[in-house]
Amino acid sequence: MIANFWLHPGDTASAPNMLSFLKTSQQDLDDTTIGLLQADSGFFANEIRGAFEADGIDYVVAAKLSQPLQARLMNPSCRWWPLESGLELCDFDYRATSWADPRRMVAVRQSPKLRPSAPGKRLLPRTLAGPRRHVHA
Repeated sequence: MIANFWLHPGDTASAPNMLSFLKTSQQDLDDTTIGLLQADSGFFANEIRGAFEADGIDYVVAAKLSQPLQARLMNPSCRWWPLESGLELCDFDYRATSWADPRRMVAVRQSPKLRPSAPGKRLLPRTLAGPRRHVHA
């Protein structure tokens, strides 16, 4: 069941508005458990993720592709495994400098050659051996 959704311009993000929206949605749902909350990278903020975690809400939030996170994705320790042709996943623990604790991250990498309509950000690694890949997290 999709309980609620909120459309906003791509150039805005507001933690107080999101937290208010979450609280209102929880009140409207009464005793219903939120199974999974999904949000875009505009809501990839400590304050928002902290609220989800404090309330025991499982969540998927698209990550902002900071330089340290991009470097982690390009690191050979990120072991990519194929899900299907042209689509690979990697999961790892990551702790940004502003976070108290590491969090599990799951990255998706797609080959634009095999998946020409693949959505997401395009990273063009300078030192990655082999064909360039479309990577997004």
